[in-house]
Amino acid sequence: MEPNKFIKEVYERMGQVSKDKSNNTIKYEDFINSDTARSAAYHYKSLLPSNYNARILDIGYGNGWFMAACVRLGYTNIYGADFGGKKRMKGVVESTNSLKEVYDITDNIWDFLSENGEKYDFIHFSHVIEHIPKYSLFHILDSIYNALSSNGVLLVRTPNMEGPLALSSLYITLGHEYGFSASNLQSLLSICKFNNIEFHDFPNFEP
Repeated sequence: MEPNKFIKEVYERMGQVSKDKSNNTIKYEDFINSDTARSAAYHYKSLLPSNYNARILDIGYGNGWFMAACVRLGYTNIYGADFGGKKRMKGVVESTNSLKEVYDITDNIWDFLSENGEKYDFIHFSHVIEHIPKYSLFHILDSIYNALSSNGVLLVRTPNMEGPLALSSLYITLGHEYGFSASNLQSLLSICKFNNIEFHDFPNFEP
């Protein structure tokens, strides 16, 4: 079994075991009003495009907190892609015109981006990169680079392996494959032709 397929199976099996199964439909009220969405809107406001009609893609959106933050901030051209997430987002998509489409990734991220063939002004990649086998990192970052429009922005979030709980952050879940510090992440992004690389600390959010 290929490692990428193994990781996919990890989360499929976890979803089958969990009482809160991933095919439960997310209610729009819970989506838009979650504390996580409100916190993200506060933290991301200065990092998102100035054009509110910019094409924004969230890869690995989970419960949709980043997409909800974008809706809260007034963005009108939002897309999401995840493994098997389309069904649970059905009610959300039907409740807002700002969320244009959510896609199911059926096999892997690079095939999805290649087949999708769209260009995006901003791609959000939060807590996904650490789940990717090391030998696949170039392939996925190259595919994301090619999916960005001219002057497009990629925002990556991942556990900090230079932080005080690095081993816990790396091994907390069966699906984590690799860990990043500022230096090796910058090296990876540079090799994959990204430039103007910046690192950000998010301040505390008071609900």
